[in-house]
Amino acid sequence: MVEEISQGIKEIQETNVTIKRIADDFPMDVISKNLSWSQLVENLDKKYRPVSVDDHVDELPKYDAIIFGSPTDLAIWQHR
Repeated sequence: MVEEISQGIKEIQETNVTIKRIADDFPMDVISKNLSWSQLVENLDKKYRPVSVDDHVDELPKYDAIIFGSPTDLAIWQHR
């Protein structure tokens, strides 16, 4: 979902998009019990490094807009 949103934003001239992933808040032992969920998390980990919400907080003020894509725990920060 977040990748689709970012494609639309990229159509606006002079706009940059950064995709950040908010780390899952579920324990890995719970995730690992569901094969499709485990595969989804593994694929997302390869594409977007998961970072805790606390690690994102300090950088938020430098962006013009914040768009959260759910349920994939991905977030887009847009800045010009």
